[in-house]
Amino acid sequence: MEDVRQVAQMSLIESVGKRTNRCMIYQFATAQLPLGPQDYSPEIIQAIAELRSSARSAKDRRIGEILAASLSKGMITATDYTDAEDAAKIYTDMLLPEQMGIVKKVAPGVYRINRNIIETVPTPSGSQKTALSALYQSFGSEPFTREGAMAAMKLGKSSTCSLLHQLSLLRLIDCQENDVFVYRLRVNPNDHPTLFAGEPTPPVSPPEDNHSAPEPVAALAEGYSQDVLEQLNILSESSTSNRDRRVSEVLRSCLAKGTLLRSDYEARGYSDNMWLADTALAAQLGLITKQPDGDYTINRELQTEFSKLKPHQRKAITAIYEAFGYDTFSSEMFVATLNYSVSYTYSSLHKLTLLRILEQKITDEGCQYQLLVNPEDHPECFIEAA
Repeated sequence: MEDVRQVAQMSLIESVGKRTNRCMIYQFATAQLPLGPQDYSPEIIQAIAELRSSARSAKDRRIGEILAASLSKGMITATDYTDAEDAAKIYTDMLLPEQMGIVKKVAPGVYRINRNIIETVPTPSGSQKTALSALYQSFGSEPFTREGAMAAMKLGKSSTCSLLHQLSLLRLIDCQENDVFVYRLRVNPNDHPTLFAGEPTPPVSPPEDNHSAPEPVAALAEGYSQDVLEQLNILSESSTSNRDRRVSEVLRSCLAKGTLLRSDYEARGYSDNMWLADTALAAQLGLITKQPDGDYTINRELQTEFSKLKPHQRKAITAIYEAFGYDTFSSEMFVATLNYSVSYTYSSLHKLTLLRILEQKITDEGCQYQLLVNPEDHPECFIEAA
């Protein structure tokens, strides 16, 4: 009732009567007059336009289109997603606009579009905080390029571009386009300590050429390979799985001690089922190794073993190979060709992408996948010679 009361105070719902079982019936209130762009500040309109025109993220463009289409009523709910399969995306889609101050969550599944940008200090994710710490340690307030950021964060090109894009949208870094994109931090740990991971060390003296960075290592990530750190970053940025983000969050907090213990989950109030499911995923991804006492060590190098694939995963890989070979395919093609359910399809393709058995590409036609293994070189991935 508290959620309903809050929404009612904002004139977003109205009561329409009572049922015989004493339950009140509510519906979303209809605005007397549709809102127009003039009812919003230029900053709100500009921020939405920036999302709609994103050249780097199809997800940003989708979010921008939904926000623009919802301006007239001033709020967004799951019903604004025309495809029922996508309705649950509202919770992950609205994370970025909420960070940007464009929307405010007023009840589960209900977001108000703000008339003015809410100027609050963003709450970065774990991967964003780690990135800011690494960039500050390398460059301080000096400019840097994408290549410099890749060296500083010890991540691949895709993960680095994604993080720089997110930090730019959150106004935590400036981005200027000359011959190449040049970035500069807008924050520092002295003024905004909550934006950074741990206690970032002071920046090193900038090199003569600020467009090439030294190779510092964030304190918590010292000694871990780039593959391990990039896999954690991929998990932390998952837009479809709370488990992925939770695994990354807990493992990142344990990097310094190098072990993952059941007590690390208990201290956060996570259940035994979460512990079992999360460790099974992390072990299959090669991030952790189980010890005789039941605890885990965090691997310094990624130790993915295809021999540990489950039978249903090998069956899916074999079916993909027989249906598409090395051609690209979409989830829709997967469902239509192999007659799998939609929920199984998304779960299976997601897991195989994390295992680096499939490559995922974002194109103008949507998300495309391509097989990275074959029966000759990777027989352990298939149920039989295909």
